[in-house]
Amino acid sequence: MCWTARAFSLWALSASLWACQLAGPVVSLSAPVTGVLKHLGLLTDPRLLAVSLFHPLAPQEFVGPRLGGGLFLSQKGLVPYQNAELFHDQSDELRRRLAGFRFKHITQVPTRGNDPFAIARGGLAALATHLHSCESKVSAFESWLRTEEAALRARPAFQGEVHFFLGPLRGERFPELLVVNDGAIGWWIKEGKLRTLETPLPYVRWGGKWRARSKGARFVGLDASGAVGAWQLVPLSPGHFNVQDPMALAPGVFQIEFMRRLAATDW
Repeated sequence: MCWTARAFSLWALSASLWACQLAGPVVSLSAPVTGVLKHLGLLTDPRLLAVSLFHPLAPQEFVGPRLGGGLFLSQKGLVPYQNAELFHDQSDELRRRLAGFRFKHITQVPTRGNDPFAIARGGLAALATHLHSCESKVSAFESWLRTEEAALRARPAFQGEVHFFLGPLRGERFPELLVVNDGAIGWWIKEGKLRTLETPLPYVRWGGKWRARSKGARFVGLDASGAVGAWQLVPLSPGHFNVQDPMALAPGVFQIEFMRRLAATDW
């Protein structure tokens, strides 16, 4: 090998050693963690062995295995990854199921009762000790979070009453649950940007009398189906809409991206 080729090889090896990368094998069943990995440019890191089937990633963004989660979690499917660091979102049921699995380490990422920005920061904190040479990318990600949060705080409040439902509206058939103090909706309420049903609960089963009293309000169904990137605001009838976005209900970074798209929509 000539000197120039050898020098280039040594430079490439050195660059790879100092590039942002995972410090060891990781399996992410946590949407906040997967969202952070996406922003750090680590979805193509060979140490990321698998992610959840339910994370809103385009096929080309992550080409490795995608695992079922929750009730779809299979012990057989997890066997090949038992030497990895496993991350999952806060869930008592999932924690109990995973207790019987042999993993190097299992980390539960706090999501319950937190807003998308707190959840995204929690995902980053959970990953912190599993990153190598990522200081500049982490700093850029933290700056992105501050910028997005400031931009959403600067947005004028939604006009009138707006009620968000867990799932799409189908004509006059509405999903049984209203989303109130949870995720993006909870953040907008806390910041004084949204007037909706007054309750301390994250989700509420609505009734016919409430709906009759809410004439003049806007009703919005959160539809998380469709391909990644398939953002669409679908007017159904006066005051009735569906928002189609696979990121609408994924906690953390994904939901922040959904919030910015909704905030920028003229409706």
